[in-house]
Amino acid sequence: DFSEVDETLIDGATVTLTDKQAYNYVHERKHVNDGTNENRMKRQEQYIRAMLDKLVDRTAEDPGFPNVIYKDMKNYALTDMTGNDFSRILNRVSKGENLGLLSFKGEYKIGKLINDNKELQEFYVDEKSRIEVLDKLYDLSTN
Repeated sequence: DFSEVDETLIDGATVTLTDKQAYNYVHERKHVNDGTNENRMKRQEQYIRAMLDKLVDRTAEDPGFPNVIYKDMKNYALTDMTGNDFSRILNRVSKGENLGLLSFKGEYKIGKLINDNKELQEFYVDEKSRIEVLDKLYDLSTN
């Protein structure tokens, strides 16, 4: 329930997010659920995955769609990628294997790691978990 942040984002409602709603969905944390960064990161992952699924579906329907997106993005983002680079990447992603959500295990602590004199939630990755995730991504096993 995001109604404290945006009255149009209420629990149980199905919506197609506007720009502002999308920003609130991926950015807000203090007034949503338990306020943790971990839950905000899960929402960011969900948003990116849904956006990527839409891009892949549209590209399957219209192979020229990545070029349309690229031209539109040039007005808002700076990149050294060409339109062909963007199109190739999107086409490769659409053919890739979905490994699902990979996340590290670890623990949260309150600390002042970034030296801004504020107590913030910090995440410390478990070393074994880090290796397991990297192995899944890059097949580090020596079998």
